[in-house]
Amino acid sequence: MQTGDDSLQGRANSALQFVEDVCDEFNLQGLDKIAVSARRFVNEQRFLDIAVLGQFKAGKSSFLNALTGKAVLPVGSIPVTSVITRLSAGEHDRSVVTFHGGGVREASIEELDDYVSESGNPENEKGVAVVDVELTELRRWGGARLIDTPGIGSIWKHNTETAMGWFPETGAVLFVMSAERPISE
Repeated sequence: MQTGDDSLQGRANSALQFVEDVCDEFNLQGLDKIAVSARRFVNEQRFLDIAVLGQFKAGKSSFLNALTGKAVLPVGSIPVTSVITRLSAGEHDRSVVTFHGGGVREASIEELDDYVSESGNPENEKGVAVVDVELTELRRWGGARLIDTPGIGSIWKHNTETAMGWFPETGAVLFVMSAERPISE
């Protein structure tokens, strides 16, 4: 399929259209979300999402805190993260909580635990869809956005579902695992 657009964006959209056509022809429904996410990335070109995925208690949040140079994300001795948390560059440090249904609330960095952790927001009873954290320390990362995800294989099934459901939204994945536990499903 030729669109007449020789730009990188045009060629990417043509390739994605081909993938979508093949998916339709062969009823490959599992790729729909991935194709939509890829098309959105190609057309918006706002952020390159780098998700940090891995088993629960593998140190994903601790790793991101060390990478940013700031202890922003809550950490603890039990599985902590229960909500997707996106870290990106900003003019000043702040966080924005987006709820299922579209409500938005600005929160201080110190309030993150109340929205993203299992102890502050058990089973996501507050209905948080995502929390966006802007940090001045991440300006050197440009258009990259680091994604903290709940652990896979947690005792809370909804945490694994949240992490796996976010996977197609990412441009790259960094998989973190503990040397103390064997790799599981």
